[in-house]
Amino acid sequence: MRWKKLVLGAALAAAILFLLLRQVDPRAVWLVLREADWLWLAVVTALGCGSIFLKGERWAVAIAGRSGERPRRRLFAASMIGTAANMLLPARLGDVLRALVLRKHNAIPTTRALLASWSAQAFDVLAVVFLLLAGAAADPGLASRRLLLIVLAAVLAGGIVAAVFARRPDGLLRAVARLPGALGLKLSGLARHALEGLRFLGEPAVLLTVVLFTVGVWTLDVTGLWLALRAFHLDVGLPGAALLVAAIGLSFALPLTPGNVGTYQLIAILVLGRFGIDRDRAFAFGLGLQAYSLVTTVALGGFFFQREGLSLAALRAEAPPETPQAP
Repeated sequence: MRWKKLVLGAALAAAILFLLLRQVDPRAVWLVLREADWLWLAVVTALGCGSIFLKGERWAVAIAGRSGERPRRRLFAASMIGTAANMLLPARLGDVLRALVLRKHNAIPTTRALLASWSAQAFDVLAVVFLLLAGAAADPGLASRRLLLIVLAAVLAGGIVAAVFARRPDGLLRAVARLPGALGLKLSGLARHALEGLRFLGEPAVLLTVVLFTVGVWTLDVTGLWLALRAFHLDVGLPGAALLVAAIGLSFALPLTPGNVGTYQLIAILVLGRFGIDRDRAFAFGLGLQAYSLVTTVALGGFFFQREGLSLAALRAEAPPETPQAP
């Protein structure tokens, strides 16, 4: 089923690129690519690695909570592997892969790592919404403020519910424990790990640390994209770079194609077009930057994965099992 999704996603990406290529001048696109200052993109890659490092640290803080010990072993490697895998695999399977790598070296249950990861990533969704709301205030046609406010309310409500469960887990654990036989035992262990992954949401000091890491992540991401735009001789300022990062981030939250190929270029055209950038130059930027990022990120992720000396099947087999515990 996953491979079917991958094939369908690849077909959709090819269709989008085909339609976009019919609407641009290939010679103009090639000229923009040829005149780009590719050396600047090395700086962009360094900033991207810094962003991935901060995401890993944020993840470790979320896993540990106020009183736990942060997982340290292969944290950056796991984050880089997961980021690279998300560029190639559908349905954000890279998140699962990086949780498995972290679990292998730090004995962190996969369920706990995943819930902590997804909860921390919710702050990225909030950052996207705030940036798009700011953009919509300046340009009402950019995005629906009503829809953005609904998303904001949904994320905040989900966070509050998760924080309540994390602070008062006994009721949920008792309800799960009432399930019959082995099912109740298994789900009790999974629920306990899940609640541990959400625990930081009910701890204000840890929550503040996660927010600060999120600010650092987005500062690096916006700065990196601003430099990338300048490398392609496109000047839309920091506000334009911030809006483009937000739009790309929103598309990666629910990816339609592997690595967002096709949708990445479409977003570049739509957002940059509002800043007076013509279709040819916007498409060339989206094509060139994504190709460069895909090659460098996958190469780094592949290096770290090979360093593990494992295949995907072996990684699952060698990771210590999660043993459900009775409450």
